[in-house]
Amino acid sequence: MRVYWERSFRPVMTAVGAAYNDLPIFSQDTDELIGFYSDAAVFKTANGGDTEDCVGRGLYRFFGSGPHEPMSQLSFYFTCSGTFNSITGGSGMYGCGTTGQEGPFEFDDDFGRSTITICGPTCTDH
Repeated sequence: MRVYWERSFRPVMTAVGAAYNDLPIFSQDTDELIGFYSDAAVFKTANGGDTEDCVGRGLYRFFGSGPHEPMSQLSFYFTCSGTFNSITGGSGMYGCGTTGQEGPFEFDDDFGRSTITICGPTCTDH
């Protein structure tokens, strides 16, 4: 699944890192809003105090197919310097495919793009 998001959204800065909350995500195939993305990252610093990298955890929440259908979710861990993120769990339609990766990432002035690859089946009965 290929998704994109607008780069005009900025993270909320915290004392130890940064976080996105409910960033709208869109399908690259249909340009439709398909859900939201949230994450939280903690910065790692080098001896001089400069930010060296970060580690964090993120969550994609995808809309259900009907008005009373629960959202499906994918969670993952990441580093800011990494090319790929590791999917660590899921629920709803993605509850069966609990491993995989997100990335590679592509950026331009307006949008960020990523491909989400789920290893294993998706759940058709949930």
